[in-house]
Amino acid sequence: MPFDATSSLIEGSAKGHDRVLRSWETWRDKAGLRRTAPNAVKAAVKAVLHDEVATQEKESKMRIQQAAAATVKAPVKAEVQGVAELSPVEAEVTTQEKRTGQQTMLSYYWHFLKRLGDECNRTWRGELVAAALVAAGSYLLIRRVDAVAWTSFKTAGLSTAIALGCIALWHVLRTPWLLHKDALKGGSKSHKVHWASGFFGIAVLAGTVGGGGWYATKHFAKPTAQAVAAAYREPKDSLRRRTVALANDLGVFLAERWAKRPAGHGDDTMKYDQATYNLYMKLYKARTVGILQELQDKGLDTGLLAAPGGAQSRFLMPDEIRQLRDLAYHLDEKGNVVRF
Repeated sequence: MPFDATSSLIEGSAKGHDRVLRSWETWRDKAGLRRTAPNAVKAAVKAVLHDEVATQEKESKMRIQQAAAATVKAPVKAEVQGVAELSPVEAEVTTQEKRTGQQTMLSYYWHFLKRLGDECNRTWRGELVAAALVAAGSYLLIRRVDAVAWTSFKTAGLSTAIALGCIALWHVLRTPWLLHKDALKGGSKSHKVHWASGFFGIAVLAGTVGGGGWYATKHFAKPTAQAVAAAYREPKDSLRRRTVALANDLGVFLAERWAKRPAGHGDDTMKYDQATYNLYMKLYKARTVGILQELQDKGLDTGLLAAPGGAQSRFLMPDEIRQLRDLAYHLDEKGNVVRF
C-alpha cells in the first residue's frame, strides 16, 4: 500500500504532543497550578496525552481505511480503462464490422452477383458435359418414335437449355449460403472474387429468369379463350354455287319450253324443238361445258354429261339436270370435294 501508517502515526503524535503542551500551559496559567506538586502535574499530562494518542489512533485508522479504499478503486478504474483501449487486431475487426454494417443493399447484391458468376465459372465445364449427356439421351429417345430429324434436334436443344437452366437456378439458390459462409470465416479469410465475375453473374441470372419466364409462358400459361372465328362466307362465284345456279337455270328453261311445246309430232313440233336446241346452244352450252370441265378437274365423275353427244351437242334432260345438281352437292363451300 502506498500509505505508511507508522510515519503517519509518529507525525500525528508529535503534533498532538505539541498541542497537549500548549493546552496544559494555558490550563496551568488559568488554574494557577504553577506551584502544584510535580506528580499531580505529570499524572494530568499523561491523561491528556493518552486521550490525544487515542484520538490520533482513530484518525490514523480512518486514514488507513480511506487509503485502502482508494487503492482498491484505482486498479478497477485502470482495468476499465484497459478494457476500453482495444488492441490493433480488435480495432481492425471493429472497423470491419462498422464497414459491414454500412454496406448498402446494392453492394450486397453486387457481392451476390460476383459470387454467383465465380461459382458458375468454376463449375461450367462439368455442368456443360452433364447438359450434353441429357441432350444426347433426349435425342436418342425421341429418335425412336419420331423420324423427323429437325424435331429431334430441336427437342434435344431444348433439353440442354432446360438442364443448364436448372443448374443455374441451383447456383442462384446456393449463393446466399456461400456468402454467409464467407462472412463467418471473417474478412481476412473470405473468398476473394474478381469484379469481372459480377458481369458474368448478371448474364447467368438474366438468362435464368428470362429463359424460365419464356418457357413458363409458352408451355404452362393458362390458355386464353380463343376468339370465335367469323363464319366462312362462300364466294358468289364458287364452283358449287355456279353448278347449282346452272342446274336451276336449265330446269327453268326446259320447263318453260316444254310448257309451250305443241302437241304431237308434226312440223310445228319439230320446228319448236329446233328453236329450243338453238336457244340452248346460244345461251347455255358454253356455260354447261365449262362447269362440267371444272367438275372433272376436281376429280368428280360427270358420266355421260361431258361425253361426246352430251351437253356439248344438246340440251340436258330433266334426269341429267338432277345429276348435275347432285355433282354440286359433292363440293363444300371452299370448292373442295366431299367424299360420302
